[in-house]
Amino acid sequence: MNTETKGKPIGKILLIFFLVLAFTGIGILLQVFVRQSTDLTAKKDSESEIQKQIENKNKEIAGLEKEKEKLNSKLQEQQKKAAEEEQQKAQEGLPGLLDRITPVLKEQQGTWSVYVENLENGQSEKFNDAQMKGAGLLKLYVMGAAYTQIQNGTIQADEKFVESIHTMIGNSDNEVANQILNQIGGIEYVNQYIKENGYEETILGDQFGDGSTTSVSDCGKFLESVYKKCEEEAGNSESENISDKMMADLRNQKKSGKICEGLGQAGGFANKTGDLDGVENEVAIVFNENGPHYIICIMSQGINKEAAPGVIQSLSSEIYNYFYTDGSGETTDPEDTDETNSEDE
Repeated sequence: MNTETKGKPIGKILLIFFLVLAFTGIGILLQVFVRQSTDLTAKKDSESEIQKQIENKNKEIAGLEKEKEKLNSKLQEQQKKAAEEEQQKAQEGLPGLLDRITPVLKEQQGTWSVYVENLENGQSEKFNDAQMKGAGLLKLYVMGAAYTQIQNGTIQADEKFVESIHTMIGNSDNEVANQILNQIGGIEYVNQYIKENGYEETILGDQFGDGSTTSVSDCGKFLESVYKKCEEEAGNSESENISDKMMADLRNQKKSGKICEGLGQAGGFANKTGDLDGVENEVAIVFNENGPHYIICIMSQGINKEAAPGVIQSLSSEIYNYFYTDGSGETTDPEDTDETNSEDE
C-alpha cells in the first residue's frame, strides 16, 4: 500500500509535466505558425504593392509610348510638309534664267546641256537635260566611290591612296584614275555606287571614253550632295567627313579656265572638267559673295572645239549676273546694295 500510494503522486507529477511540455510545444508551434502567417501576409502585401507599382510604371510607359508616337507622327508630318515645300520651290525653277542663256545656246554648233541650282532654296533650271558623253566628269563618281570605301573601312586610307585621288581630280589624270579603279573593284563597283546613289543617267563604260555617259542633272545632284554634307558637318571636328575631302579636291582642280572666267566677283569655286574630241564639259559649285551659292553644270558634244570654251565662259557670266540681281533681271550696283543695307540697319 505504501508503495502504491507513493507512486501515484509521482505519476501525476509526470503527467502534469508532460502536459505542460505538450502545451508549451503547441504554443511555440502556434507562435511559429502565426509568425509565418504574418510574414507570408506581409510578403503577399509587399508583392501586391510591387505588382501595383509595376502596373503603374507600365501605364506610365504606355502613356509615354503614345506620346512618342504622337510626336513622331507630328515630326513626320512636318518633314513631309517641308519636303513638299522644297519640291514645290524646286519645281518653280529659276524665273528668267532660260531667257538669258537660250539665245547664247541657240547660236552654237552641236548639242548643249545646262543645269543650274540655287543652293540656298533648291530651285533649279535645266536646258536640254540629256545623257551625254561625260569624259573626265566620270571621275567625280570614281572619287565618290573611292572615298565611300575609305569611310566604310573597305580599303585602307593610306597617304598614297588619298594622294592618288587628289591627283586624279586635280590633274584629271586618266592613268591614276585607272589605278584607283583597280584598287576599289573596277568599273563594276563604280557603276554599283552610281546606281545606289540614284545617278540614273550615268554609266562608266570604257574608262572615260565615248562609252561613259552622264548628265548635267546627275552631276548637279552629285555636287549638291557634297555641298550639303559639308554644310551639315561644318564645325564637327570629330567627324571623318568624306565630303570635306571631296570638296577640297574639287577646289584644287588645276583645269579651270572656262566657268571661272565668267564669275566676276564670286568668292571662289570648286569644279571638274571633262574633255574629248568634240566634247567640252565643266561643272562647278560657285561660292558667290554677292548672292546665293549655286551649282552650274555645262556639257556639250559635236561642238566647235575652239569656240566652246568661250561659250562656256559666256554662259557662266550670264548665270553669275542672274544671281547678282534683285530679281528684275537688271544687275544691282554693289554700292547701291551696300547703301540700302546700311539704311535698313
